[in-house]
Amino acid sequence: MGNDYQNPEDLLIDSTFQKYCAGTDKHSKAYWEKWINENADKKELFDAAVKLYYILNGNKKPVDKQLILLESKLETPTPAKIIPLGSRHNILKIAVAAAAVIIGSLLFFRYQTFKSENDVTNRTAVYTANNGVKRKIVLEDGTQVFLNSASKLTVYKDFNKNDREVFLSGEAFFDVAHNKKKPFKVFTEKFNVKVLGTSFNIKTYKGDNTSEITLLRGAITMEDNRNPGSLITMRPSQKVIVYANVKKQEKKTNALRGSHLPSEIAINHYTLGSDSSVAEIAWSKNRIEISDQTFADIKPILERWYNVNIQFAPPGFSDYRFTATFNNESITDVLNALQKAHHFKYSLTKNNIIISK
Repeated sequence: MGNDYQNPEDLLIDSTFQKYCAGTDKHSKAYWEKWINENADKKELFDAAVKLYYILNGNKKPVDKQLILLESKLETPTPAKIIPLGSRHNILKIAVAAAAVIIGSLLFFRYQTFKSENDVTNRTAVYTANNGVKRKIVLEDGTQVFLNSASKLTVYKDFNKNDREVFLSGEAFFDVAHNKKKPFKVFTEKFNVKVLGTSFNIKTYKGDNTSEITLLRGAITMEDNRNPGSLITMRPSQKVIVYANVKKQEKKTNALRGSHLPSEIAINHYTLGSDSSVAEIAWSKNRIEISDQTFADIKPILERWYNVNIQFAPPGFSDYRFTATFNNESITDVLNALQKAHHFKYSLTKNNIIISK
């Protein structure tokens, strides 16, 4: 059963897991203690879900609006304007559905004195961008969010009433409207970010070896979910890199690393492109910036950007390194350009690309 859970959200929508975290049911407690003993390979996932549970609940009460966010399978939209970004498909679809999921009756019964009926039936809006698609979203507070391909942003229906909190999976550029009384918070599977008014980019795709936060303007604080309490304050032009593989990270040099940082985190400057633009947000302007990256590094970028699947046959091609900039070129134009740097052949059948000698 351990393989059924692939990310913290999968655990958080399980009512027995909620009871385990809340300490309201001895059977759930026994079940999950046995589960983690039998699924040691899921311990990091389990710990992240527990940590996220308490973060979303403010360490105060077992059920909060933020938990409803993760339980909702069907959502209604928050009053936000959706503005299409130019893309090769020119068709943008928003994945917003209606309905709400009521918290498990046992949890609600125990904590109903803390919550009004409106809180329990709170709903959320989920905005998605599939492969090959990008979106621009304007939230109720005026914050602009540019959502990259294969990404999802979850927003509360009561966003901007008492707080401003969203949950991100994938990549997005945020231009946050300033509001000193209501800090803007972004929750992700690996870390959380708190800001007042600023612009920054978050890249945190499931399965990638690294996640990144790039700050352009203002200041933000970031907390790594694996190191509770490890707050990092970022300044403009800085980029925080969170490594999933610590050994891989330890091989890197980092002039900006501070001795106080966990080994899983590094701080660098963002990358300037050939036109002095910031490479980390080039995607929001329909540009692909490749800076001394391997074929293996750019493979998921191209797959998400063009909605294709790429295979190396043999796998040795993955070590080829490239530096290039592409402005709305087709996938064939990109591959033809890369061929000028390294010799390889490719075949394209529907959405499948095979790289060969």
